[in-house]
Amino acid sequence: MRRSLMIKFSLFDTVKLNKDILSQMITFEEALDLISQLPIEQQEMLVSIVKQRYLEVRRKEIAQECFEGLREYRNGNLIPQTAESAISDLRGYLSDVE
Repeated sequence: MRRSLMIKFSLFDTVKLNKDILSQMITFEEALDLISQLPIEQQEMLVSIVKQRYLEVRRKEIAQECFEGLREYRNGNLIPQTAESAISDLRGYLSDVE
């Protein structure tokens, strides 16, 4: 017996995906091909969903970086400095990299 998963994209469209297909990895190009087969409204919904998920991941990453920076500062690993000093240090670092 073949098991399948039903995903409802809208009131009128339903996509039936076989369990076998879901368990396989697909390439980026294959994913793009699948997406291009969706109606434009569903493509717009997908773009919106992916964008929101991306933004949420970035928010969490930025928050984590902020917490790590605060922890470093509170542990005495970072020293306070003026904006001019930080910019000067950054310029020195960038000129060393080049």
